[in-house]
Amino acid sequence: MKRFNPKYFHLFLAVLFLGFSGLASAENLPSDDLCQVLVPSAISPNGDGINDYLEIKADCHFESCTFRLYDSRSRVIFETTQLDKPWDATLDGKIVAEGHYMWEFTYQEPNSNANKTGTQRGMLTIIR
Repeated sequence: MKRFNPKYFHLFLAVLFLGFSGLASAENLPSDDLCQVLVPSAISPNGDGINDYLEIKADCHFESCTFRLYDSRSRVIFETTQLDKPWDATLDGKIVAEGHYMWEFTYQEPNSNANKTGTQRGMLTIIR
């Protein structure tokens, strides 16, 4: 089981409370690199058909990438290497609790002569 550094979770939680802008926003990753990735800041898996899934959008295909979502205890609750498959906010068949979750996105850019890799982190809020 992979873990993240808990100090980042508290830092992002503080930023979230100071600057959360709601369901309409998404984080652009990485802004100075070849590829652009959008990760929503919140989803609401309540079955109304609006923002029910975590969908990660990219304007290119990475050589390799991994997206991980962590709960407040640093446990990986969702992990994928396929950005085109949305997550339904479930763990073991049950919808996860409302709250704040830290995500981590690691990648290697396509056609990168220097095998450019990176890691981005952010927060996802689950609202019902």
